Amino acid sequence: MKLKMNSIFLQKINFKEKILLLVIVMGSISLFLYYLNLNNSVNYYDEGGYIEFAQKIIELGLFNVESDIRTYLFPLIISLFLFIFDGNLDYAKIAMSIFQFLVYVFTVIFITTNTIKNNSRDSKIIGMSILFFGLLNPYLIQSTTLLLTDLLASCFIVLSISIILYKNILRISVSSISIFLIYAAVMIRPSSLIFLPIVLGFSLYKIIKLNKIKRTMINNILKYFLIVFAFLILFFPQIYMNVTKFNHFTPLIHVSLYEDQSKWAVQSLKYGTVTVEGQEPTLHFKSPIMLGEDFTIFELIYKNIFAFIYIYSAHIFGVFDWGYVDTYIKDFYPISRIFGSIFLYSTWYFIFIGIFKFFVNYNSERTKINLGLLVSAILYTLFIATTLIESRFGYPILLLLLPFAGYGIQSMKLNILKVVSFFFVILVCFTISFSLDLQTNRINWYQHLTVKDTSNLKITKELNQKQDWEFVRDYNGYKVFQFKAFKDIGQAQDMILEKSDGTKLQFDDDFSSAEKFSNRHWENPHHFVISVSDKDTKWEEDYIPTTVDIKNYFKKYPYNIIYSK
Repeated sequence: MKLKMNSIFLQKINFKEKILLLVIVMGSISLFLYYLNLNNSVNYYDEGGYIEFAQKIIELGLFNVESDIRTYLFPLIISLFLFIFDGNLDYAKIAMSIFQFLVYVFTVIFITTNTIKNNSRDSKIIGMSILFFGLLNPYLIQSTTLLLTDLLASCFIVLSISIILYKNILRISVSSISIFLIYAAVMIRPSSLIFLPIVLGFSLYKIIKLNKIKRTMINNILKYFLIVFAFLILFFPQIYMNVTKFNHFTPLIHVSLYEDQSKWAVQSLKYGTVTVEGQEPTLHFKSPIMLGEDFTIFELIYKNIFAFIYIYSAHIFGVFDWGYVDTYIKDFYPISRIFGSIFLYSTWYFIFIGIFKFFVNYNSERTKINLGLLVSAILYTLFIATTLIESRFGYPILLLLLPFAGYGIQSMKLNILKVVSFFFVILVCFTISFSLDLQTNRINWYQHLTVKDTSNLKITKELNQKQDWEFVRDYNGYKVFQFKAFKDIGQAQDMILEKSDGTKLQFDDDFSSAEKFSNRHWENPHHFVISVSDKDTKWEEDYIPTTVDIKNYFKKYPYNIIYSK
């Protein structure tokens, strides 16, 4: 399928606009090279799993590997680059990043060219707007430099749906490419399966609409399903692995994660991963409504409808608010968080303006195509909001709705009311986003932006099962535990330690009673020590708890430590 820029678009843009187009392209490449330099020699948490899978494919062969939580296709692509570069991971990651960046750029250009073909009026404004918001998105560009499935799967999904909507589905090449891409997306990221019924439904609708004669329609439907079944071969390596290694016939991953995801969705409003030194890598934006660990988000509908509305709404906001540009947060207060969010909120603002204007002023041809994009985005949003949200989950939504950003810019007539509404939306989004960050008990943007002396900024960390707890001594009515202190606590004495119920412990090193703590910075290694009453732990007077016992207690009843940076 040949892709070329719309001639009307190229003819209409003048010299200055061509310079702007060049700036957009060069800006996109510059951002890519910047993030490639940051990430090419570093392998983060989830990346390691895909790298190990890819290395096993090279060592053992595709049909001799096993993984209960990952599908085969993304590691297979990585293994091809590892093979080409003789196992050199750095070179393979650079090549994989370039491949993902090219797919991402192709996707944005494909969306742009096909959108302006269906909008001859103001095509240059629409086209330039889509390219600006699409090619300069720092979140998407950063994601191309990581060995993670989200960006590549999102591009394949959007290309599959767009091909159906914009091209002639009766052509075998068109339907074949569309089916191949959606199957590949599922084998890269299994949650992409939600889009498969959408692709099949849109395809059948177009085949029926394009055929006036019943016999011809039936023949074309049969041809289409022949292609659908033929490309099921893409699932064979995954089915083979699941059957032979796990005795489980399924084309997806062996482990069912969705049930756990629906439970985690009740406990947290959002989730992130941290690489900040001395910080726990898991970052939970905890729900202020404590409902226990056994509820699923669907059970909330009839058990606590108000909690469901609050949590589900927060998840939907989280799908659109990606927060930190870095998928793996390297700094809690980077300036990129501000500028990245402004760019993203601006994109959503013009997308939603475009959606509104589209329904006010539309023509029948644009309606069918853009309704398809909008319905796809809405269905995916409603589904993905039932899981534990990560910022990456919103990538396919933005790519699907990019044409509406062009319509939004096209329809804008600048006046004071629209300027005020724009800044009001940005302010509200930041307020909600920063308020969600507070739920981590580790990030406080309000304090960071208002306190000039950053040395006095308060840091909050959770003490839970992830610390290396040790039993120290048993006293009458309480016991003393310790763990190796966080590196950045240093010699801090002006700290607060709170129990899970909000009770503050006393800073005192004599431990003559329960509910005391000390920061023993003079010891080597440096220890943080806590005394906990037997009443709280529910252990017998003379019982000596194991490390597992202590970890389980702090998992159930985490403490928060607050101290100055």
